[in-house]
Amino acid sequence: MMFRNSSGSVGCVFIDREELMQRVDGNLDLLSEIVKLYSKAIPGFVEQIETGIQSNNGKIIKNVTNNLKGMISNFSAPSAVKAANALESAGESCDFIQAKSLFVELKSELERLDFALHDLATSRH
Repeated sequence: MMFRNSSGSVGCVFIDREELMQRVDGNLDLLSEIVKLYSKAIPGFVEQIETGIQSNNGKIIKNVTNNLKGMISNFSAPSAVKAANALESAGESCDFIQAKSLFVELKSELERLDFALHDLATSRH
């Protein structure tokens, strides 16, 4: 799936469209509602992870990232799940230097996922 990010460049993100559509029983209206809920929740997750990183609190990083990973795994986006899993592991091991760089990677994956989900949810074909 192609997307155009906030800087205007084009890239790809892997979403298993068939699997995702099976999860919502082919209902684009349902997918659209789930995407809206996801979009409202993501800033809170990102803020909490950032707080955990700034305060060197591995427990916060691990727990919040684990919850986020559960949410994004429902969207059949393995690269985003992989990024979340790596950050969760860094939080668990209290590797705050690694957590900072993994958080940047996760935010990038979340941005790509957001564009792809909105594109999919608004498509009517």
